[in-house]
This record gives sequence, C-alpha cells and structure tokens, in this order.
Amino acid sequence: MQINMPDKRVDALEKKLAALIEKAEETEETVEILNELAFSCYSNDLERTREYSARAIELAEKLEYPMGQAKGHRTMGIYYWLKGDFEKALECSLKALEISEEMGDENCQAASFNNMGLIYMNLSKPDLARSNHMKAADIFEKVGNRESQGKALTNIGVICEAQGDYNEALKYLLKSLELYEELGIEKDLSGCHSYIGNCYRGLGEYERALEHYHIALENAEKNASKLDTAIAYKGMGALYTRTAEYDKADEYLKKGLELAEEMKSSHQELSIFRFLVELYEARKDFQNALLFYKEIHELESKIFSEENKRKIENLEIKYETEQKEKESQLYKLKSEELERMVAERTAELEKELAERKRAEKVQSVLFNISQSLSTRDSLHELFAAIHAELSKILEAANFYVALYDEASDTYTFPYEVDEKDIVEDYTPQQLKKSLTDYVRRQAEPLLVDEELHRFLTEQGIVETVGNLSKMWMGVPLKIGGKVIGVVVLQTYKDEVKYTFDDLDIFNFVAEAISLGVGRRKAEEDLKEKLSVIENQQGAILELSTPVIKIWEGVLVIPLIGVLDSRRAEHLAEELLAAITATQSRIAIIDITGVSTVDSSIANHLIKTVESVRLLGAGCVVTGIRPEVAQSIIYLGIDIGRLETRSTLAEGLKWAFSVIGGSGA
Repeated sequence: MQINMPDKRVDALEKKLAALIEKAEETEETVEILNELAFSCYSNDLERTREYSARAIELAEKLEYPMGQAKGHRTMGIYYWLKGDFEKALECSLKALEISEEMGDENCQAASFNNMGLIYMNLSKPDLARSNHMKAADIFEKVGNRESQGKALTNIGVICEAQGDYNEALKYLLKSLELYEELGIEKDLSGCHSYIGNCYRGLGEYERALEHYHIALENAEKNASKLDTAIAYKGMGALYTRTAEYDKADEYLKKGLELAEEMKSSHQELSIFRFLVELYEARKDFQNALLFYKEIHELESKIFSEENKRKIENLEIKYETEQKEKESQLYKLKSEELERMVAERTAELEKELAERKRAEKVQSVLFNISQSLSTRDSLHELFAAIHAELSKILEAANFYVALYDEASDTYTFPYEVDEKDIVEDYTPQQLKKSLTDYVRRQAEPLLVDEELHRFLTEQGIVETVGNLSKMWMGVPLKIGGKVIGVVVLQTYKDEVKYTFDDLDIFNFVAEAISLGVGRRKAEEDLKEKLSVIENQQGAILELSTPVIKIWEGVLVIPLIGVLDSRRAEHLAEELLAAITATQSRIAIIDITGVSTVDSSIANHLIKTVESVRLLGAGCVVTGIRPEVAQSIIYLGIDIGRLETRSTLAEGLKWAFSVIGGSGA
C-alpha cells in the first residue's frame, strides 16, 4: 500500500531553498530552512529528514552558527529515534543540549529534554523519560512556548498510558488537546487523539476509543502524516483484537505496518509486531504468533545489541557525570565512584543480556514444540519431543501427562517420567484429592511449593500421592473449553525453584499438548466412522446381490434397484464363487427390478455370463423390461450371445429343461 501524502509546507520550503541555492547564498537563513525541512519531513519521509539535518549541521558548523547546529542535531536525534538507533539518537540529543546550554537558549534545551524523554521511554526507563518530559514542559511553560508545552504533556500522558495509569494519562492528554485546540494547531491533534483512544481502550470504553481513533485518522490524512496515520491504524488494530474482531484487527495492524515499513521506522514496526503477536495469540494461531515473535527478536537484536546498550550506558554516564560536575562546579570525579557506577551498569547489562538469551531460547523451544505437532506420528512421540524441548529451558526430570476419563472418573498416563516413582502400573487410576485432580477441577494453572502444599493438605483440600516434591507445576489440558487432563512438572531438588514465568511457559506447552490430543482424538473418531461406513457398505453390497439356490443345480440372483459397475463386479464374484461351491449347472440372473442398463453394465453382464459358461454352467438373463430393452437397442449393444427370457418363470422352465428336471 503506497500512500503519497503531499505536504504544501514542505513544497514551499523547498522552493525557498532552491531560490537561495540559485543565488549561491549560504547564510543562517539557509540553515534555518534546512532545519525546518528536516523537521517537516520526519512524519512522512525519514531519509529526507536525515539528508536535510546533515546539510543543516554541516552548513551551521561552516558558518559557526551554534543555534543552527543545535537544531540540526536535535532533528537528527528524532530521525535516529524513529529508526530505532537509540544510541545515536541519544548522542545527537545530548549534543543539542550541550550546545543550547552553552548558548543559554532555554527553548532549545527544553526541546532536547523532550527528545531524550522519548528515547528513554524506548529504553524501558520510564522514570528517566518522565523526568525529562517534565523538565521540558516546565521550561516551555516558563518561556511561553505553549505548542511545545502541549507536546511535552502529550509525551507524559503516553508514559502514563504505557504504565497502565489511564486516568492519569488522560489528565495530561486532555490538557494537551485543550492547548492544541485553543492555539488552532491541527498537525499535533492526530497523535493526541490516538493516545486518548489508547487510554479509553485500556479502560474498556471501546466506543469512545473508536471515536478518537477516527478523529485521529481523519486529521492525519488531512495533514498528510504517514506517522500519525500508522499510529491511528495501530491503535484501532489493538482495539479490534480486544473486541475479538480479528479480521478488522489484522487489516488495520497490517495497514499500519506497511506505512511504518515505507517510512523505515523500526520503532513503529517493533510496536506493531507486538500487537500482531497479541492478535495471533488471541486467535490461537501460534505459528504466526511465533513468526512475529521472531520478527520482534530480530529487530530487537538489531536495536538493542549489547554493543549499542553499552554505548548508550556510556553516553548516559558521561552526561550524568558532566551534569554533576557543572552543578558542583567540579570537573573531576573520584575514580572509585566512577568504577562503582560502571560496575553497576555492567551488572545490569549482564543481567539483561542473560534474560534476553533465555528469552531467545524459550522462543526457539516453543517454536520447535509447535512444529512437533505436525511432524510426530503418535502421541507418545509428541510427548517425548515436547519433554525433550522443555528440558532445554526448565528442570524437567519429572514430567507426566494425565488424561481424564469422565465416565470412569479415572486417569491414564500416556507419558510419564519420574526420578523416584518407577512407572510399572499403567492401568487407569482414580486420583481423588490429588494435586492433579485439584488442577482439573479448578481448570486453572497451579504453582505449588512445600508451604502451599502443606496448607492445602492441612485444609483437607488435597492429599499426598506418591513422593512429596519440593515444587510442583500443573496446567489443565483443554479442548473446546473442556478439561481433558493435566500436564505436570515437579522437582525433588531444593535448589530448583519454579516461577510464575515458568508457569506461563508451561501453559503454552499445555496448549500444544491439548492440540496434539485433540488432533489424535479427531483422527481416531474419523477412522472409526470410516470403518463403520465401510462395513455398512459391505453389508449393503452383500444384501444387494443375493445368490439363492432354489433347486439342486439351479441358482437365482434377483437384482433390484440401480446396477452400477461396482455392484456388477460384485455380482460376478459372488455368482462364480457360488457355482463353484454348489457345483450348480444353471444360473438365472433376474433383472426385473432394474430400471436402467447402460453399455458398461450390459458389458459386465455379458462378461459374467461368459465366465459362468467357462465354469461349465449355463446362464440365462430374465426380466428385461421394455424400457431397458429399448435402451439396449438404442445404445447398439449386442446381446445376441446372451440367453434371455421374458420372466423369471420362463427362465426357470428353461433351467429345468436343461438339467432334465421338472418344475413341479
């Protein structure tokens, strides 16, 4: 979906720039125009933003024009923020802040703080982000820049919304909206309405949310902003996921993704990928959910690489250090303090890196489990494959699947591995008052340590079955909302501690097991139905071609209904077998009850009669109805080789005359 959004302001600025270039003028005015162009393009064409910002910085440095440099670095920071390169975004913003502080330009300082707040929010540092936006809002209010004050307030509202404090977020966003409307500023209304829509979505007020999204979309298109259009589409897609209107959700999220890709905004792409994962998980389409998890992982790996994180942390340390030096008018810091800060930052990075590696491993395991659903031939093979994958991320030495039979109130264990309990008895078992049965009855996942198990036992809710474990996790297996069993992990080791994050992972595994059991049950039901149909068809075929011995040496086959190729072949097989078994000399095929005979059926009858003759017996076809006779003549079928009689009675007379018997 290629969307071309013309911007009259950009066109006018480019004409003005071209006129200056034609005059060969390189002045501060040229720098200002380049900076204005860079800022005006970021919502539609990021690469032009980069180009104009770079030209503005270069020319400002050449002219020794610090204000132009500060603005150029600030806008370049916006470019890198939208591209997802937060290290460079922070570097540019800090450079802009440094220059503006040296100049004493509070307006430019506030703009830099506002940009830094956006960056810190994406680095999952909401406290730092809010602090910078609050600084920006206070300074903008002080210098009377109400439009930029509205932007800072909007950003504070976005942080509150991201933290789930929707009412607090609405307080800032509505104040921002009031400022924009009072000042008659339309270009910033779209984003504000989208974020207000997000808050109402979070509060479950979907109709009010949709009203704001539609206003946002209309305003974004009016102001030719791809970025604001993408944000509105994203919000509407997330809303429709909540209301289970999955097709609409897919449509709007894909529209937003296409715009983000056109703009090459990694920041927006990542945000939309997360909502697409939420959509496909809601749809139980775990394959597509995993695919988008992979997209998130690849993009996050690019954006949040270990090297980039270290560079960002170093920039933060540098900035914090410089601020402390300025505030205290000291330009040195004790080496031990600096070492402590670096050590703490390093420890945080190492922790984040370990968490990221584990998340990657978890995603890989869940993907492999999903793939196993379609590659394993039996349930036991599926459970063994799942167990092997699960062992890569969790302590899984003790693992079992218990399937519940409602009719007998018993459990069977199609898969069970345990360090202490040797599995010998595979007969169905009743597990009343066990943790397994408790999970089935509650139909909810359960994480149990020794303390909780002791409490449940003392209350008489459960009883100890088998060896007492140190920690125990159980998740119900569900098909169509009905619990059909329980999957369990337990450990006898003190050092192993399962967490609720582990329980969430195990819950996904349970869904995969439920899918496998449901698929196998559906296959078995289908096989059983096909077997019944096949048996019924065989019985019907037997009844439709009866071979009757009416006299010593005489067999009659009365046919009724439609005679098709399969039935005709079965007739031949049954008749020849009966002649051989009874040593009969005559076979009478009576087709009085057959309404139609085509060329294929007639040929089958001719071949049957010839086969009977090869066995040394005679054969006569009786009861050819007038309409059948006309059809045979019309088709040009030669039945001259057939012995025929008009009725069964005539056929019997012929038979008795051949064997020398009497019909009496």
